[in-house]
Formats: sequence, C-alpha cells, structure tokens
Amino acid sequence: MRKVPAKSRAALAAALAIAVHVALLLFLVFGVSWQNRHPEPMTVDLVPPLAATKPEPPPKVVEPQPKPEPAPPKHEEPPKVKELNDLMLKLTTKK
Repeated sequence: MRKVPAKSRAALAAALAIAVHVALLLFLVFGVSWQNRHPEPMTVDLVPPLAATKPEPPPKVVEPQPKPEPAPPKHEEPPKVKELNDLMLKLTTKK
C-alpha cells in the first residue's frame, strides 16, 4: 500500500464532510420549500341571522262543520187506519 501523509487525509475528510453537510442542508431547504403548498382561499356563505326574521304563524286549519243528520221521518198512520184503531179500542173497552 501506498503511504499518504495523514495531514492530507484529514483535510480530504474534512472537505468531504463539509461538502456532504452543505448538500444535505441544500436538499432540506429546497425539499421543504417544494413541499409547501399555499393554503387555498376560504369561502364563506353569508346567511342572514335567524333571529332577524319572525317565523310565520302556521295557517289555521278550519275543520268543516259536521252536517246534522236528517231527522228520521215520522211514521204516521193514514187517517183511515187511525180512525179504525180508535174505533176498535172503543168497541173493546165498552164491554
């Protein structure tokens, strides 16, 4: 093997270490800045406050009036039948 002075090896090692650290620093700086995304603008829907408007009262429900049922027709006996019944009652009670 060839003998190289220790001083030149130390200088070479220091130069390589500095170069690697500079490369790492540059990679981190540019890598992080490339990954940064600008925040998207926020959109907001403006809605009027709910307390500012009065709710409408519910419409009144009008229930239909129940129709009265027609009265049942009165069953009247014809006049002749009524007279005959009265006559029969008189005849039967005279005894």
